[in-house]
Amino acid sequence: MKKISTLLVLLVLIVSSCKKEPQISKETELFSRSNSKLTSSRPLNPGDPNLDATWDWTQHSWTAYFNNANGSVGSVTTLNPFIDGAQKVYGNVDVSKADMYPANGWMLVSRDFGTPTEANAYPFLLLYNKHRGILRVCVLRTYDVQSSYQQITLGYATNTTYPKFFLYSSTKPPYAWTVEYPANPVNTQSSDYKQTAVTFAGVQQWMIADFDVNGYSATFDENTSFNISVSEVTQSDVVLNGNIQLDGTAQPQAAGSPSALGIIKNAESFYAKTAEGVAKVLKIPETDAAGRIAGGGTLFLKSILGLITGFSGGESAVPYNIKLKGTINQTGSIKLTSPKTSFSVYLKPLTGSVAYRAVQNIPWGVFYLETSNAVVEDVTHYTWVTDEYGYPGEVYDGFSRSVKFNPNFFANSLVINPAIANDVASVEAWGANTGVDFVPVSVFDQTERWIWAAKNEYPLQLGVKITFNNGNIVYKLFSF
Repeated sequence: MKKISTLLVLLVLIVSSCKKEPQISKETELFSRSNSKLTSSRPLNPGDPNLDATWDWTQHSWTAYFNNANGSVGSVTTLNPFIDGAQKVYGNVDVSKADMYPANGWMLVSRDFGTPTEANAYPFLLLYNKHRGILRVCVLRTYDVQSSYQQITLGYATNTTYPKFFLYSSTKPPYAWTVEYPANPVNTQSSDYKQTAVTFAGVQQWMIADFDVNGYSATFDENTSFNISVSEVTQSDVVLNGNIQLDGTAQPQAAGSPSALGIIKNAESFYAKTAEGVAKVLKIPETDAAGRIAGGGTLFLKSILGLITGFSGGESAVPYNIKLKGTINQTGSIKLTSPKTSFSVYLKPLTGSVAYRAVQNIPWGVFYLETSNAVVEDVTHYTWVTDEYGYPGEVYDGFSRSVKFNPNFFANSLVINPAIANDVASVEAWGANTGVDFVPVSVFDQTERWIWAAKNEYPLQLGVKITFNNGNIVYKLFSF
């Protein structure tokens, strides 16, 4: 008869096998040297039409060439996804109001729609809105792969430094940049700078995701490049039902020796029955033992931790016979992620380069706000009271926080990207004695201003709104 510790280890192995979520994480390098025909990138030699910075993405349809699995070049002509009601990227919109025109701030960053003689596996297009700070990634889903959805991830390719373009990304609280964006981000891991979006494109439809890159850096490394990764994700629901019966002998162990106590903590989804010995093993009255058994004798396995404790370091060396019997009921899901393409695009153009690069100078980033110029203060409040004997003393009476903005706060703290400064119509602020409305930052700066809140009213917030001449608006909420 096996030892109970061995049986418990087997039980945990069952749990681990039920909960495991296999995931593939390999990404293809730029200009992959593998023998696969589904290359993620290809060199763009001088004269390649994909280097044309004047290419019109607002045309009614797009024709893209892609590399088939057998090495041949195929092609497909799709309706422009920004006006394609069937694809429902942005709905069945009025073409004149589609969110894609240069007049709305959009610029061409890079693309590879292939050529009749050479292509990659997944044609792509990158657009950037210079006023809203949005990078729009469009990747053609060329192959019929059974999946629940697709996942697009934007990050930085490995480099020595990383600009603060993701500084105000909506995927993280505004105050998080003190950790993720140090003043001099040297040798910071690129994994700290990622955004992920989910798409539901069909075959020969465009997977499209918008990413927030409006944090402004006055300078950044010439070798800075974005990395775009695309994966197919398949998710399945799983229901497991079964029975389990364990018989064994539990031998007391000396204090400090290895036991199954730490392992069993992960087996919370299993149920078992104990037919004998609960009160004896736990050294408690039978009435108390009965209280640990719920639902007609079903004992949640986590409660067996008490039993295991009885075996570990116990005073008696007499082994206990244990019989555990019950049912297994588990529900959950299994998610399989399969990377399909990964490519990098340099943020600055360079004549003669064959790598994917911006085809023109892009005014990356919209603004930067130095919030450390605001003074944050935490205050603990006490009240003087007299006790029953007539002696005075301090009693805790709450906690509050305040943020002080000195005059000319915005004048000293806000930097608008000079490349787009002439396009700005107004900059306004809200949150410090401004009532319910935004006020021009010039008005905000005229006097000392405060935001105050009790502890349960966190966070203290400052709103900034930048309006451009073409009607574009950037709004950000800062928490302190």
